[in-house]
Amino acid sequence: MAKKAEVESRIAVSPIPHVAPGYYTNEKPLEAGVRSAFGGSLISQAIVSASETVPVGFVVFSSYTVFPRPSDSNQKTVYHVERIADGRAYATRVVRVTQQARNHNQCVLVSTISFQNTNIPPGNVLLNYSSPMLQLGVKPEDISPQKGFEHAKKYINDSMSVFHRRVEQSPFDWRDLDYDFAEDPTRFTMRGFFRTPPLSSDSHSTHLAAIAYASDENSMAAALFANLNQTGNKIENLALMASLTHNLSLRDTNARDDEWMVFERSTSWGAEGW
Repeated sequence: MAKKAEVESRIAVSPIPHVAPGYYTNEKPLEAGVRSAFGGSLISQAIVSASETVPVGFVVFSSYTVFPRPSDSNQKTVYHVERIADGRAYATRVVRVTQQARNHNQCVLVSTISFQNTNIPPGNVLLNYSSPMLQLGVKPEDISPQKGFEHAKKYINDSMSVFHRRVEQSPFDWRDLDYDFAEDPTRFTMRGFFRTPPLSSDSHSTHLAAIAYASDENSMAAALFANLNQTGNKIENLALMASLTHNLSLRDTNARDDEWMVFERSTSWGAEGW
């Protein structure tokens, strides 16, 4: 059996013994974020939990997530999957994620996750097109894995937790290009490549859940770097940053997290502290 990649253990969940069907818990402690557990851990494990409750052939294509309260990376996490709809072509699940807080359980995430049945052949009309992939003019192997950290050190105070981890501790291999600054914050972009080491599983759900995990890494960086005149030297003017919502569309069910993918991050709006 092939060795599991690190990201596979980070997204893994198990059924909770002696509890009604539809309840799962994390196998490994959640990754710590800045002030709470890393949101990508919760999102990916919610997707894996929901995937356990749909028939073979149903693959996730979207998730809409809200974080009502901070989560604790040191606490066990319970994923309760509710069966909202089961159709021939589509299925929908709502996952409520709770953690123990003093003498009660509190909800730290609610996610609506939708699946499509890949076993059903398309109708009389087969649409097959997408926006063209960005051509970055460089190969990922030509970019240093350290480049993203080198960029961040220019603009972020090195006391922040992002610098407490080494590049090799990440489950992903990120290859960042130079940032594209502009006077208009909405024109700022971050581009590059990423992938994981080879996964031991060919499961569509595993690969898509791993991509969901990656989608939350550095998710707020574009908003910060696009407004350096406001955030200040080393982001010193920043008081708090947190994810309140996270929406994800997975359009290619055959996508693999262990093959190079191109990413682009930008910011489209900012006002009143948001």
